[in-house]
Amino acid sequence: MYSKRFPFVALCLLCLCLTQAALADIGIRGGVMYPRGDYKDFAKSGWRAEITADVNMFSMPFLSTVIAFNVADFGKKESSWQPEDVTVTQESKTAITGGGVGLRFEPPSMAIRPFGEALVRLASIEQDYESGLGGSELKSRTKIGYQVNAGLKFTLAPKVGLEAGATWLTFPNCKMTDKQQEVEIDIQAFGIFAGLTLGIGL
Repeated sequence: MYSKRFPFVALCLLCLCLTQAALADIGIRGGVMYPRGDYKDFAKSGWRAEITADVNMFSMPFLSTVIAFNVADFGKKESSWQPEDVTVTQESKTAITGGGVGLRFEPPSMAIRPFGEALVRLASIEQDYESGLGGSELKSRTKIGYQVNAGLKFTLAPKVGLEAGATWLTFPNCKMTDKQQEVEIDIQAFGIFAGLTLGIGL
């Protein structure tokens, strides 16, 4: 279910960042994700991997542009239903692959400092749906969503940092297959993450 575009798009994002600013922080994050709301009926907890670039494009030291590309894979969810007195077990699994751009707020010149990020996301949402009636399909939809991150950054060495925090992800009005019918829900997920950052000066 993973998008084959991940290495290419990630490389393009990093190259774009390095050509737009004299300084950038390149980061790699990993963590776990938990579906929330109606989305809990379609997926179990899963994992997320992310590449970020924090680009200093403003004159304000506490404000920067953040560009991110990530993959979130949610575990397979099983449920049962009974059409015409026959018990049918269905399985649903989703993966979210895409990029985003937004703003990052972080106070400078502190060994331990809080940060916050708000991004607009464009992603491909792939649902792998199987039912006991013999139906199996892979549906891919492109949606616009939103992501908010907050956490702490620890300075480990000059230009090297450790980040840890929480994230909230939402994609409103997504069509998902349930009991061989399409339903519209808001995909929502909460997660925690940790990662390393490397400062690059050109």
